[in-house]
Amino acid sequence: KNGWSAPPPPEVQTAHLSAYPFHVKRTSNKPFHAAGFLPVYSDVRVHGTKRTTVIRNVTGDIPVFLTEMCGVLNLNVPKRIGADRAEAVV
Repeated sequence: KNGWSAPPPPEVQTAHLSAYPFHVKRTSNKPFHAAGFLPVYSDVRVHGTKRTTVIRNVTGDIPVFLTEMCGVLNLNVPKRIGADRAEAVV
């Protein structure tokens, strides 16, 4: 598998997703107007000892997005939140 997941159906999108103050835009330019991937990437640094996950294309209220994401993943809320990046300790 390649990690692709289908977007939610339209009735779910209008009912539940509009309540969130943030949005994660899927990648674009897919053939046949197909839905793109979620912009989630892994980053390995320092000779493979530091592994991070990068989520791009997030718009809206970033601190609320980070709080929701940490709640779903059972992580601590990030201590450092910048304009374009936050770091959470696993």
